[in-house]
Amino acid sequence: MTDYTPEQLRDFPPKERWTPEESLATIEKIDGIDCIQGVGLPFYVQSEPDRVRWANCVRVAAEVFGDSVASPLVQQTARVLFADRETYTD
Repeated sequence: MTDYTPEQLRDFPPKERWTPEESLATIEKIDGIDCIQGVGLPFYVQSEPDRVRWANCVRVAAEVFGDSVASPLVQQTARVLFADRETYTD
């Protein structure tokens, strides 16, 4: 379980390790579209494990660059991390 509310988790608080449930809590539905901080999930992110992985990739990329999820740099880095399952495991 977590000590954070879903709203607090969406701000990516610093944590040692994120659980799958916490990662999924960063995803919210806006006008019927699953989003993280207002940015829609890619069409290829459909299964629950993929949703957890994508949420982790976006969070890590946003933390590394100190930029918003909407940043093209964050989105591109998240795609690279998501696709490279051998190097990036969580």
